[in-house]
Amino acid sequence: MIKSVTTESYQNYDGLTLAADITVIGGSTRQIFNVGTQTYEDDRRLVPCILYADMAGRDPSNPESVIGLSGIEWYSDNPDNPDALIEDIRIVNPSSTILDDVDVIDPETGEVTHEAAWRSYDYLISDGVPTHQWCADVPVGALIVRKNIPARTSMSVYAVIKSVDPRFQSEIRITRFKNFTTEAFDDSSVKMEGSWGSQIVFDPFAVPEPTTQDGDALEEPWLRTVSVHMNGVDGVIPAAESCYQWLIGDENAPSGYRKFTELEKKVLGISDDTVADLTIDIRCIQGEMLLRCYGCRLADGDEWTDPTAELNPFYDTAVAVRYNETIRCAPVCRGGADQGYAMSTPSKWDMRYMYANKPVADGKRSFFRNNWKGQDIHTREKFSLGASPSLSFLPCDYNIGYGDGYTVGADVAVYGGHKPVTCDGKVVVDDQGMVVISATYE
Repeated sequence: MIKSVTTESYQNYDGLTLAADITVIGGSTRQIFNVGTQTYEDDRRLVPCILYADMAGRDPSNPESVIGLSGIEWYSDNPDNPDALIEDIRIVNPSSTILDDVDVIDPETGEVTHEAAWRSYDYLISDGVPTHQWCADVPVGALIVRKNIPARTSMSVYAVIKSVDPRFQSEIRITRFKNFTTEAFDDSSVKMEGSWGSQIVFDPFAVPEPTTQDGDALEEPWLRTVSVHMNGVDGVIPAAESCYQWLIGDENAPSGYRKFTELEKKVLGISDDTVADLTIDIRCIQGEMLLRCYGCRLADGDEWTDPTAELNPFYDTAVAVRYNETIRCAPVCRGGADQGYAMSTPSKWDMRYMYANKPVADGKRSFFRNNWKGQDIHTREKFSLGASPSLSFLPCDYNIGYGDGYTVGADVAVYGGHKPVTCDGKVVVDDQGMVVISATYE
């Protein structure tokens, strides 16, 4: 949905064309409350917000007529609400004694020994008196808002803008309002930051093969680390002064996240889910796994506490294991193309794998399982040649006659991640208590 800018519309009032609005002529309707210093920016006790209402119009039947403002009434709530008590929400000035009060300053120290009584009022309406310190250079009738709105709240100030219909000398009243809001800013709180971003996608086929300095291939680099840290006012908060809690996404949980079970930690190779750097064995991630890390800063001398409660900052990310679907497989004959009458020359075949239009590295051939099959072209008889990375067979063993010809192909299963090994419905663990996992193929 696209939202347009807002603009004031003209209104027809018994044939008159009128426009009325409230204008901010000083200060701001928006505040920021600094939780750390317990101060407002701007503080309306020092820099009040000044509102002024005006009206303009004309009588189409009398182009020379000018319809202007005749008066303003200010309210702290909607005066058109039938349940509102006008005497309670109407904003009026205090007594002249309070308005005439002034600050008293010690001439020697410069300290304020007496604050003017009007400083304690949330609202004042300018009376235009030049000697009044509180409304200097403020138009008559303007509302001076000195109220600081509590953080994360809002309020509205209403104006009943009045004019006189020159045709009938009757009063015209139009209601307008201004919203006031206050946002909270906590410069003493922590900010969670991560090293990954919102999501990292791993493609096992595209992961480079790690090698030693001697060039020997190592095992696939399945371990991945998600790192977070918290920033305070003074920079990164040391791990010793922080505590963390990693959660896993679960749509059935009230918050959408829950703690890892002990089995999940064993399957994913997570030794500790209360650290800033979480290491995961991504082989056992099926699709996408959502992660959330809560963190909080410990007070001096405090021990670790569960930081998953409300108001603690958190960092969300996701680890996804996905495969490019552009996999193509083609058998390649490595020997046995020339056969004698006995058809007894070994026929040798390899499978060529293409991934994203590039040959799959030899170290990635374990990602495939080939179930070889053949067919006699003359008799149309099909036969199974077994499962193996490469193939070697004697055509005569499958009753292929000289000159008949044959075809070779394979059903290729592609690696689909690891899963825990189970026996009688229970997960199998090794002597060290680690869950035994096994590759799956689809």
